[in-house]
Amino acid sequence: MRVELSERERVVVRTRPHPRALLGPAWAFVALTGLAGVGQGIASRLPELGGGWEQAAPFLSWGLWGVLGIAAIAWVLRPLWRWTRRRYVFTNQRIISFEGRRRRDLPLGMLTGVDPRPGVGAGRDGAGTLVLFTERGQASLKHVPSVRRAADVVRRSHAALPWVPPPGTPGPYGPA
Repeated sequence: MRVELSERERVVVRTRPHPRALLGPAWAFVALTGLAGVGQGIASRLPELGGGWEQAAPFLSWGLWGVLGIAAIAWVLRPLWRWTRRRYVFTNQRIISFEGRRRRDLPLGMLTGVDPRPGVGAGRDGAGTLVLFTERGQASLKHVPSVRRAADVVRRSHAALPWVPPPGTPGPYGPA
């Protein structure tokens, strides 16, 4: 994750999503572990019922573990993997978002507004979503740590940019 900076550009903040983003996968892991224990307990008692359950018990047990393994990959490992691969870099000229090999750049000159939205229970200066407004639409960075401070950093960096007139502006700033 090497960032090529221009001559006057410097990194202001380099961060990753807040660990709070992993609460859902953590609860999914706890629930799946509980379901595995209950399911395995039931499957181990099936041979006592007699009939065809003696032959079916091993297949049901393996099927249970297969389903729980797939659920663990989807609800625990995949979000954890995505969290470890996501990074946010705030420079004095742009915002860069990395997710694996995908990289998104947003020059600060394109911003028209910044809105920090703290998450539920985040407290005064907790994690949340940073919504960035541009003329073309909006972009959002989820689970940004200290989202209010990050918004202040973006606003200060945006205010420090030199003013460049829009293309086609009449007068001394552009073509007449």
